[in-house]
Amino acid sequence: MDIRNKIFLAPLAGTADYAFRVICRRLGADIVCSEMVSAKATLYGDRKSAELAYLRDDERPAGIQLFGSEPDVMAKAAERVAVYRPLYIDINMGCPVHKVFANGEGSALMKDIPKAAEIVRAVAGDLVEAHREGCKFLDQMYLKKIDSRADIVLVSQGGAPKDLNLYQTQKALDNAKHAVKPGGTIILIGSCREGLGEKVFEQWMLSAPTPESMIERIGRDFQLGGHKAAAIAMVLKNAEIYLVSELDDDFVEKIFLKPAKSAQDALDRAFARLGPDATVLAMPYGGSTLPSENADR
Repeated sequence: MDIRNKIFLAPLAGTADYAFRVICRRLGADIVCSEMVSAKATLYGDRKSAELAYLRDDERPAGIQLFGSEPDVMAKAAERVAVYRPLYIDINMGCPVHKVFANGEGSALMKDIPKAAEIVRAVAGDLVEAHREGCKFLDQMYLKKIDSRADIVLVSQGGAPKDLNLYQTQKALDNAKHAVKPGGTIILIGSCREGLGEKVFEQWMLSAPTPESMIERIGRDFQLGGHKAAAIAMVLKNAEIYLVSELDDDFVEKIFLKPAKSAQDALDRAFARLGPDATVLAMPYGGSTLPSENADR
């Protein structure tokens, strides 16, 4: 990252909107930050909170500031706003406004260090051991026991804004692959109204002659963005994928997926292929759900 002026824009509620951030970037700010965004409102799908968190390419590098007091809510909100690709996520522990402080948020966290520490949970030490310790912590929130894989898996990223494009929606597909039987069907549900969502990913998906070619390519030419294209191809080796989205049918077929008008349409077609006794599993929050047949309850 090119930090020339050592000028960072602090999160300023009611001031640091998109226009202000762009002006600061043009005047020399190396990094800018959003206004404070409510973690709880973000999880409720509040439109205003989504607008506050949304970052555009002409203001990057940029961060997003969240405020809240519940560790699990903060973690889930951080995952949700991560679709906007912030450079970092800042946690508000300084706001003294009464309605914020009275809820145990903002500067109130400085009076409850154990809670603050839980919100900003970090692992450190030996590289491998620290990584495994971090994985154990995340497994407590996201790993879900399943008794067996299903013939048909319906999966969604969890709605807006996490399904704005296929680059983000693919995360749900990558988890669903652990729940579907070999030869089964995955029904991927996501708006994708912004298209594929990333230049390298788009180039790989649209230029590949076959899914297998993307798997071969990633082995000799690893690229971020390309890795997601190859990941889709790897799932296609094991299961057929229907995509229920706002994308044109011809475009969906061009990227090796099967378009469906609705989840019911895709489900009917899956039953027609696999039989009326096919088992079904639904993952409404697939991007933050990791199925496992071997996980301890």
